[in-house]
Amino acid sequence: MTQPSGTAQDAHAGIELESEFEHSPVPPSHRKSLLTVSAVWFGFPMILTNAVPGGLVVALLGFWQGLAAILVANVIMFAYVSLLSYRAGQTGKSFSLQATETFGTAGYAIASGFLSTVVVGWFAFNTGATGASLNEAFGWTRPSWRARPASSSSP
Repeated sequence: MTQPSGTAQDAHAGIELESEFEHSPVPPSHRKSLLTVSAVWFGFPMILTNAVPGGLVVALLGFWQGLAAILVANVIMFAYVSLLSYRAGQTGKSFSLQATETFGTAGYAIASGFLSTVVVGWFAFNTGATGASLNEAFGWTRPSWRARPASSSSP
């Protein structure tokens, strides 16, 4: 059985693992093309937990207002992510390197904590909204194998 590249056996065999560039800018020779990065970003939101809240926005606001709200939100996110990505592409610096350079070590911890909280909160909200919508639409209830046992009164 062969092991995938990058395992501990490779390190013992004298094969060096490639750097992740956590603490230094990514050199131009290791950067990905715009097409490669764009494919990841275009595929990223194509999941059920983004489609259902989008459908809810349209259902609550109506088609044209909902579509306009979604487009405005996407344009704002596009501008924000584009500015960060452009700078990262020019300098090769990751978010952590850019934030440390801009805000210092303590500021980086605050910015990173805020970003992490927003991302986790966003996915938690979308997952909750999707689950609630599917439950409402299909009447899903607690699975029988997880049903709570009936309380028995003892004499």
